[in-house]
Amino acid sequence: MGAAVSIPLPRLATAAFPLYTSVFFVLAMLFGGGGVQGWSDAVVQLAALPLLAWSLFKRNPSRLDWLGQWAVSLLFASVALPLLQLIPVPPALWVGLPGRDEFASAYEAAGIALPWLPISLDPTSTWLAPLSLLPAAAIFLATLSLDQRSRRVLVMLIFIVVFVSVILDLQQTWEGPDSPLRFYASTNLFRAVGFFANANHNAAFLYSAIPFVAAWAIGLVLDHRRNITIGLVLLALLTVTIIIGLTATQSRTGMALLLVAGLSGPLLAWRHRRDQLGRRLLRLAIAANVVVLLLAFQFGFVAFMQRTEEQGLKDSRWPVARITAQAAIANLPFGSGFGTFVPVYDQFAPRTLLAETYINHAHNDWLELWLTGGVPAIILVVGFLAWFGVATFRLWSQPEAPNILDLALAEAASIVIVLLLLHSVMEFPLRTPTLSVLFAMACAFLIPPRRIEKAAPISREIASNNLSVNSPWPGARYEPQ
Repeated sequence: MGAAVSIPLPRLATAAFPLYTSVFFVLAMLFGGGGVQGWSDAVVQLAALPLLAWSLFKRNPSRLDWLGQWAVSLLFASVALPLLQLIPVPPALWVGLPGRDEFASAYEAAGIALPWLPISLDPTSTWLAPLSLLPAAAIFLATLSLDQRSRRVLVMLIFIVVFVSVILDLQQTWEGPDSPLRFYASTNLFRAVGFFANANHNAAFLYSAIPFVAAWAIGLVLDHRRNITIGLVLLALLTVTIIIGLTATQSRTGMALLLVAGLSGPLLAWRHRRDQLGRRLLRLAIAANVVVLLLAFQFGFVAFMQRTEEQGLKDSRWPVARITAQAAIANLPFGSGFGTFVPVYDQFAPRTLLAETYINHAHNDWLELWLTGGVPAIILVVGFLAWFGVATFRLWSQPEAPNILDLALAEAASIVIVLLLLHSVMEFPLRTPTLSVLFAMACAFLIPPRRIEKAAPISREIASNNLSVNSPWPGARYEPQ
């Protein structure tokens, strides 16, 4: 890490970097909702390649602080793990692994010497795992090199796409299952899916915007920015729009996490109650949260209860989770290989359960990760949760900064991460490029920016003293270009 070398880029390329990052971010939100390795996912992955290379040239990992280097190390380890599962190992090793008895018996019956085989039970499917990580890796590394203004642009793009998505939700609902605006063949026909194939993932995308809306409103007020009234009105309308769109998804988990996301407003206002204005804002945030709860109840309670009554007793998530846990234990310690869930699950599931419905994921991403990645994947998860805990504690415990908006957006990003991790207990949202890119961007927001892309000239003496220059993080170091 410390030996990495940044390659100087032409000034035009440096100036175009935030623009391409924004274009890629929008592309991921519009075309990354399939999550089935189809043509749309391939478009996002191909667009991620130049951004990934660009980001590696632009950002020297050794210039990050220890928290940033920890995060980058976890990212590289996450990409390396499925690649390690593809390395052939000698027969003396793989014969003793779970699920290899049939392979060994087939070779012995054919009179063929046992070859070297990889750990993964399906190497072709495992090859897709590092490809699926490309968009998230690209936006994470790119966001580390963005200045605060460019990071705000990414949040504004979320607002715009969310608004368009809700309009699409309403149109899909009005036109019914035959709507040509449902862009995926395998989709929820009677629920609003927006730019996604899965209504639950659409709900996750919508509620993830709520903490950023709350942070932006708090920043507008406490930073005494211009056109506060217009901004607050637009943010309020966006919040109502999100609630309407989310109820159209009829996602029970989405509705529950919307209520959790609604608490981000009072939480952020309490965090920044530095004066009389801040305390008044806290009371306003609590009142706004009550209104959000009432609106969610008004628009979504009937549909919520109807789906609960119809499917509550028939929900297959619990037996699927139990079977996945059994398969994970049977495939310890190295797992069955990323992308192998379906064939391994089919080996352990009762025939009656297989006949009822097709299960392509565990609907509990924590368990599926345990099954396919084994103990190494769990170690990575523990490492990420430790990083996230340290980064969040540092972010929320530091003193107030001159620029409340940027600090509040970073704090909102930590809330978004929690929401998506909670959703992963009941679904697999992070397996779609859109939500994995959003998750990666939120993680990058927790790392203090160490470079100021557009700053006034500053003397070497000031730079050497590591003084903060227009940074919301106290003590962030300026690095001369």
